[in-house]
Amino acid sequence: MLFSFKNNTLKYKKSYFNGTCKYRCIFPNGDKRIKYNKWKSIKNAKPDCDIFEVICKSLTTKEIIFYDIFLQFVKLNIIPNEKVNFLKSFYPIDKVKHNYNVHLIIIDSVSHFNALRGFSKTLKYLKDNYKGVIFKYLNKVGYGSKPNGFAFLLNKRIIDLQDFETDNFIPSDFDNSTDPCKQYLDNQPYIGKYYRQLNYTILFNEDSYESIFTMNDCKGFLKNIHHHTTRPFLHKLKLLQYDSKYKNSRFFKSKCFINPDYQLEYLKSFMEAYKNRRQFTITWLSKFSHDNLTGHYAYDNLFKTFFQNNKNLFNNGFLIFMGDHGFKMGLYRNTELGNYEDRNPFLLIAPPKKLRTSSSEVYKNLMFNSDKHISQFDVYATLFDIATEGSRNNFTNMKNFDFNNIVKNDIIKGLSLLRKITTSRNCLEMEITSQYCLCYNYHHNLNKKLLKKIKDKFINNGNIQFNINSVIRYIKNKFIKHLNNKIKLTKSKNICAKIKESKNGLFDMKYFVSKNNTLVFFIKQEVKPKGIYEAYFDEKGNLLNLAITRIDQYSKYIRKCNPSRKIENYCYCKNNK
Repeated sequence: MLFSFKNNTLKYKKSYFNGTCKYRCIFPNGDKRIKYNKWKSIKNAKPDCDIFEVICKSLTTKEIIFYDIFLQFVKLNIIPNEKVNFLKSFYPIDKVKHNYNVHLIIIDSVSHFNALRGFSKTLKYLKDNYKGVIFKYLNKVGYGSKPNGFAFLLNKRIIDLQDFETDNFIPSDFDNSTDPCKQYLDNQPYIGKYYRQLNYTILFNEDSYESIFTMNDCKGFLKNIHHHTTRPFLHKLKLLQYDSKYKNSRFFKSKCFINPDYQLEYLKSFMEAYKNRRQFTITWLSKFSHDNLTGHYAYDNLFKTFFQNNKNLFNNGFLIFMGDHGFKMGLYRNTELGNYEDRNPFLLIAPPKKLRTSSSEVYKNLMFNSDKHISQFDVYATLFDIATEGSRNNFTNMKNFDFNNIVKNDIIKGLSLLRKITTSRNCLEMEITSQYCLCYNYHHNLNKKLLKKIKDKFINNGNIQFNINSVIRYIKNKFIKHLNNKIKLTKSKNICAKIKESKNGLFDMKYFVSKNNTLVFFIKQEVKPKGIYEAYFDEKGNLLNLAITRIDQYSKYIRKCNPSRKIENYCYCKNNK
């Protein structure tokens, strides 16, 4: 390399170099944009920013002979206080002493059992040395990262709720006029924003080109919520990925982005720099586990070592180590156990050192709740508790508390895991649609008795001959038609192949009977040119307004045409060989 970068300083390696190198800082401008400072000489420069790029050009040919982008950590000198506006006026938040930091580390697509298998050393270390408590029955609330992240970070349900047992239907928290994708999220109850108002220093640290706030071409936040974030680094890398000069070059291959060292080092630097301030951090890692069922296995020692080496930094805070959902595609997902694990992400909560004693109410309550059926909304309630009532009472007198009495313009959906959950809640009460509920066991095979019940309804839909085969044929055709309609509506017919029935492919059809004696059909169907999908139909053969889930791994079939995120799970690129 033509220069060195050590101790936050750029230096030329050679006194004579027939070229010139410049750098410029890159800053976040909301969630989806970045802004640049002016180019400056690198000679003995100390970039005063977390993210910067360096370019070197030949003086004779003017050609670029070097380019790279760097991620470092630079502490902010001034962090102004902010006004608290999320609590009712009577609540004495100004008298609350916040003694503890909060650190969330999310590992994408890792279930409870898969964490036990692949993070065995890390979890054992956290249990033994951090008094980490593992929760067995955390229930995801939606298909992928977005609905689950919105639940534990924004207290929002972005999908409709349908309960098969009671026939209850509750629409999403958002409608067309308040679509969280088409509008900025600045006015939403984001827990990171609340901690910022409480004068915590905020870190948002991830490894994906798009965050849960911006994925699927969504707007995210207009203003900068986080004091430090990797978003400009990732945004710039995304832009470079579509530049032919860099896409297939050594630039990306040499980065080794699948390794979480970047993010863990960034987190450590943040924690060290602000050890005299309260901290709220979110580290979301997806590269090594999202597309690989055992991807996290290789990093068990790395995470264990990270928690060992930084125990003093974590001692003064709550650690929430968790998954957003389980592994959701591939051969294992196509099994009964894989289906269950997809719904059951892992969760470990370790209290601060002062609350790790056997007499601590918080520790005892965490242990009590570890066998309870809980949801991602409970994680949000726990974070809200730490920010308010838990800290107000210095985490003593941890009886049940209704946070709706103190929060403004919101209804807290979950229950704090720092307080005993003495009631048994069903999925409807926890705002989990039956499609993802851990507790439903509705797999009954179609039979003649059932056919008599639905015969009239199907005949009214135009079926003259009526038998098991005709019901299956009707459902299959309707399913295929709907999948193709998804492609049509997104105007992707020019790049995505038409979906057809796989004559000898997998087809599974089961049903559930509600308390009101209505039926819901569960369908799993394989299609051509490639795909295995799951969906739900009512007793009239109509597709329910629930997510269609693709459970086979499809990333390699969409690389050549790069469809939008909204359509990629329905697409098979026409230009595949």
